Order: sequence, then structure tokens, then C-alpha cells
Amino acid sequence: MQIYINLEEMDKWQIKDELRKILSQLDPISAHEIVKELREEFLSIEELQEKIKNINA
Repeated sequence: MQIYINLEEMDKWQIKDELRKILSQLDPISAHEIVKELREEFLSIEELQEKIKNINA
């Protein structure tokens, strides 16, 4: 599955909504593992956005 969304231009509530939509399409175990990894990697949605901005710069 490939999903393309522009997180740089979204506010944190839009990002959370998009992540929920994506995760709801996965089986619960996979979704849980992905959320766990995201929480370990990024302390906040803003930190995730900043990392994406730096990668795209």
C-alpha cells in the first residue's frame, strides 16, 4: 500500500485524522506496532512535521 499525503501543509489535527484513517485500514496488531514506533521516534506531531520539512529542504 502506498499513500501520499503532504504533512508539511497540514495542522496537527489534520495529520492526526489522516493517520487515524490510514491506521484504521490495517489489522489491529500492525496498527499498534506502527503507532508504537511513531511514539518512540517522535515526541509530537510538530516534531514529525519538522523532520519532514528538513528532509524535503
